[in-house]
Amino acid sequence: MSRDEGQPTLREQAAARTAARLAEVAAHPLIQAALLAFPGAAIDKITEPDVAEALPLELPNEIKPLEDEAAPALYETDDPGPFGRSEAWDFDDEMGEEP
Repeated sequence: MSRDEGQPTLREQAAARTAARLAEVAAHPLIQAALLAFPGAAIDKITEPDVAEALPLELPNEIKPLEDEAAPALYETDDPGPFGRSEAWDFDDEMGEEP
């Protein structure tokens, strides 16, 4: 035995690493914004994302639009509409009134 102070215990070392990681995460601007947006919120647990499921770190330099054939038109020009009628709808006529 020695009267000199030794290394911190393993539990103390783990707690110090957790506290340092918590301080690092809490300093991030997005985390600060989330904590401000939700008063009373706190960081409870920090998990690392699975590398296989993570988004790519870099976005492509140029995002190309889809070809016209890849995105068909929502409606055809001769679409009769939801009621199957091609003529214009007359509200007064539908109510049984004469024009």
